[in-house]
Amino acid sequence: MKHRGSSGTRALPWLGGLLAAGSVLSCRRPAPSEIVFTGSAPELPRAEASSPVGGSSPALPGLGAGAVGSAAEGSTAGAGSIGLSPEAPGAATGAVAPGATPAEAGCVAPTVSSGPFSKQALIDAAADCAVWHYCQFEVSARSLEAATSAYRDGPSPDTKTVAQQAFVDAMGSWQRAELFRFGPAARSTEPGGRDLRDLIYAWPSRSECKVDEQTLSQSYLLPAFHSLDFSASPVTGRTLTALEYLLFEPGVQNHCSAYSAINAGGGWAALAADEIATRRRTYAAEAAVDLRTRARDLNQAWSPEGGNFKSLLASGSDNPIFKSEQQVLNAISGALFFLDSEFKDIKLATPLGLTPECTATVCPDAVESRYTELSVAYLRENLVGFRRLFQGCGADYAGIGFDDWLRDAGAGDLADRMLSNLANVDAAIARVPGSLAQALVSNRELPLGIHTATKSVTDELKADLVTVLNLELPAASEGDND
Repeated sequence: MKHRGSSGTRALPWLGGLLAAGSVLSCRRPAPSEIVFTGSAPELPRAEASSPVGGSSPALPGLGAGAVGSAAEGSTAGAGSIGLSPEAPGAATGAVAPGATPAEAGCVAPTVSSGPFSKQALIDAAADCAVWHYCQFEVSARSLEAATSAYRDGPSPDTKTVAQQAFVDAMGSWQRAELFRFGPAARSTEPGGRDLRDLIYAWPSRSECKVDEQTLSQSYLLPAFHSLDFSASPVTGRTLTALEYLLFEPGVQNHCSAYSAINAGGGWAALAADEIATRRRTYAAEAAVDLRTRARDLNQAWSPEGGNFKSLLASGSDNPIFKSEQQVLNAISGALFFLDSEFKDIKLATPLGLTPECTATVCPDAVESRYTELSVAYLRENLVGFRRLFQGCGADYAGIGFDDWLRDAGAGDLADRMLSNLANVDAAIARVPGSLAQALVSNRELPLGIHTATKSVTDELKADLVTVLNLELPAASEGDND
């Protein structure tokens, strides 16, 4: 991916008084208005419409005692509130049928190995865990497609709430799957990568202005929108990032500058409020169709009936991607560094004012989830995904993981320290009672505590773990000593 352009920031509604009083300084964000997709885009047909998905939405035990409400990140959802749903057990065995629950779709939890550690067992466990998450995400993407279609065709408070809840469930599922960014989900510069992650979730690149431009032009209705024609719609005009804005933006204003074509030309001003709402519903439904197509493609890239990527993890001289077991392990271990490069540095350090992208004491508008205000919940889901890869994919993180490899290598003390530090991250997340953006202003020490606890994990990840296990440090982490 290459980035170009920039867009303004959006202050959360509750920040109005603070901004007016000068309590929060302006922030410099690297929020591009467009992404130029440079990878090898998969050629996919336009997705056919699917039936509503029955059953409960997938979700996970890591949410704790209650669902997370949309009004306050990390709060327990009450009646009628929107929050992440509990996870259903779920590795895919094939294509996901319309209307299927996770179990009916073949999303059966991977078998937890209790045998002795081996590198091949670790590879198999990581692959099976990845496929389980991709299967669950495809199911949630189908639910979102059905819900946004119903909201488009029959707008009401109820259909809107269902569509918003389906989005939150899909995001919760994806936040866990994010930690398995190896193989087809990875960038095309990585072994076996097909850039599929960025076709599902473009963040941290985002542009509400690009979505507004397409709302006016209605380019989402063109066949090119579903054929990955990026001249018709860049990545910032689709994916989960666009869907959050389309489903949760409460007003009818746009987020482009006064000098942009949609404002200078008077096009946006000519739209009635009802027309803007109608177009956003239609756009959301089309974006959800596109999302489900990408979810299906990622799932099938691993399935025996599709790309069968798991078979390529058996390295050998005739393997077109991995010639050695060490290359496979480097690719899988590279996914662990999401905790460093994105979780710690982008989701936390920038809003906390610890990077050059934020020129103020804190930058609340740099949080990941501006509209649902569920950034804390997303951090929690990321941590669950990390622990499933690092420790094991079974209940309470049972199974084979990198911690077992450390013990097998005689570094049990390092494994114990990292597990203890991960528990500290979990506890630090739990201490943030509401919105991450609000906590940055009212009690910065709480989100700073998450960052500090995470750094304890990533410092050992970047130094001791890669040294003990003779793994390669990902290029993005080389020379990063923070």
